[in-house]
Amino acid sequence: MEATSEGIRCEGMNKAYFSTAVVTFNYIFSSCYVLEVGAGNVSDFMNIFNYSESKYIDTDYKKDLLIDKKPRIITQHIPALQELQFSVSYVTGINVAGMDLEIRYRDSYLSTCGEGSKQHWWEMALSFQSIEGFEDLHIGLRLNSDIDQTMDRACYVSGHEHSCCTYRTSGQFMCQMKHHLSNKPSCRVESDGIKCTIHNVTTGNYCVMVEMIDDRCERGTVWNNNSYCVYNSEIIKVEPTSPPEAEPPPSPAAFDAILVAVVLAIVLMCVCLLVFFCRRRRRRSLDSGGTCHVGEVTVPRRPRILLLYARDCEPFMNMMVTLRQVLKEVTMCEVYDCFDPVSTEELCQNKTDWLRTHVSSPDVKVVLVENRCAVLQQRALMEHMKVIYKDPTWLDDLFLYGLRVLLEDLQTNVYERVFVVRIHGFTEEDDNLCHITPYTRYVIPQNTEKLLSSLYQESALEHIIILEDGDSSVQRLQDDIRMLQVFKQQNGDYLSNLLEMVTKQCVEKTELEV
Repeated sequence: MEATSEGIRCEGMNKAYFSTAVVTFNYIFSSCYVLEVGAGNVSDFMNIFNYSESKYIDTDYKKDLLIDKKPRIITQHIPALQELQFSVSYVTGINVAGMDLEIRYRDSYLSTCGEGSKQHWWEMALSFQSIEGFEDLHIGLRLNSDIDQTMDRACYVSGHEHSCCTYRTSGQFMCQMKHHLSNKPSCRVESDGIKCTIHNVTTGNYCVMVEMIDDRCERGTVWNNNSYCVYNSEIIKVEPTSPPEAEPPPSPAAFDAILVAVVLAIVLMCVCLLVFFCRRRRRRSLDSGGTCHVGEVTVPRRPRILLLYARDCEPFMNMMVTLRQVLKEVTMCEVYDCFDPVSTEELCQNKTDWLRTHVSSPDVKVVLVENRCAVLQQRALMEHMKVIYKDPTWLDDLFLYGLRVLLEDLQTNVYERVFVVRIHGFTEEDDNLCHITPYTRYVIPQNTEKLLSSLYQESALEHIIILEDGDSSVQRLQDDIRMLQVFKQQNGDYLSNLLEMVTKQCVEKTELEV
């Protein structure tokens, strides 16, 4: 609270009669207020009180209770350096007028932290909440020494100023030494609080005290009921450091025991080598006396995989490239794909024979991808229509050809050869290819591990594949599927720019004209 007054002086009288007083109240939050004014006289019974009308005042300041914001004090003693370090954190969000930091020394370890004599003391003017808004805001630190321990509030009324430091927003400390003492403190203000170091700490019990200096720390007010805004750290005990004790030399008896153990180990090793060579010579003599026939062990051949899918949008084709890479890296199988540049040379010779050979082979497992583009092509075939790509390629008709060969396949192991895959967030619920014998659907990326394990299954032996979190190819597959989902959400009618459906008669007529 601040107060100023204005007055007038009557003529002929050497007295001033003040008529106006300006009073400034700090920390006014939004609430209803009544101003009480008391005029005092010599006698306490002659006081006259005036009250203003109640008025609601709306302000931007929010009621900020300092007792709810306790700073965190951490102490650490480093015996090797004879240093005592402490940090005061959680104060960057507290906007107070000032702060006292002090270190207390006590003779008894069991005494409370408030007892004992003050060794070091800093008085700091704080405004961390808006420190960036001031160009020359500084924090002062003062260290007192030669404290009279018997006096009350010894740090304030006794001792000598040891050193004084000023911290400016430019990031520099400016210090002046009053006496040539060896325990000069070093402090710095960081983003999370204050950190100080006391050098050449002597033996004793220490405690760090932190006191907030602010109007809101007065007890019995609207701000505070039972706290003086004083906080302390745990007691830290500094013990004298003693030089390390030299280890006594080993006794002769211990040396003899070690020597015996080494000799026994060498003898045991020699015995083991002797037994090994004797058994090896005996085995050779037995082998030379008769002939033994060992049957050849056949190693199961790794399955081969064929990817069969209809050409779709660019994000879909990128995802299929990644899926092809995952199948190669994880299952270590040979993967065939008509859109793989590696297969271009064989496809150029005869693309239909290439596809029929792989689809009909009992050793090749077919991964059939269900998507809207594939379903539209099958439905068009059944309705005597045909789906034509607006930007056609020479491989577009291979999907329907491979699907027809697959439907005509009468092999008994079709359940073990065909795996239908759907893409989560891209394949619609009603996008189902008809007359496909296996009814199991693998939704990726949720069922990627199950798909890979099923593809790797050999006869009755099932190999479970567990994908690692750090697998780069699997992570790329998940990212590509996520990008494909986003593409479909943003381009719901993209198929109209990719495909067009015409009758078979129109197609045949166009082919005859060509």
